[in-house]
Amino acid sequence: MAENIRARVKRIIAGGIADIVDTVETAKSESVMREAIREIDRAIDDARAELARVTNRRLQARRHIDMTRAKLADLADEARTALGDKREDLAEAAITRQVDLEAQVPVLESAMRDAESEQAELERSVAALLGRKHEMETELAAFVATCRSAE
Repeated sequence: MAENIRARVKRIIAGGIADIVDTVETAKSESVMREAIREIDRAIDDARAELARVTNRRLQARRHIDMTRAKLADLADEARTALGDKREDLAEAAITRQVDLEAQVPVLESAMRDAESEQAELERSVAALLGRKHEMETELAAFVATCRSAE
């Protein structure tokens, strides 16, 4: 996750919310509360956009792993066929390529696990932001109701 999104999510959920609530309580302004909710909406949009990018990276890694494994199987067949045809040079080339591809699989799997972890973190962040937004909307509705009843 981009560090700025991570920092925004943490700020909004933790310290930033306390500051916003303090400002709202001091200002007693519906517009300040609505702006705080819009800030959460922007953070949710940013987190969802980053989530889409991370999900795409994870899917690309998965596809690349699948393609690499399919190519490994093809190369194994090619090597067997070459050996059956007494073409050791072709078999050796296929095996050399297999070794190169086999070295890539753990790197791709690691990239996919990293993307899965980042995806889960982003999903938790979006859920937390949505929860906080709901709380703030509830607080706003209570504030508006209190203001109307005071009038």
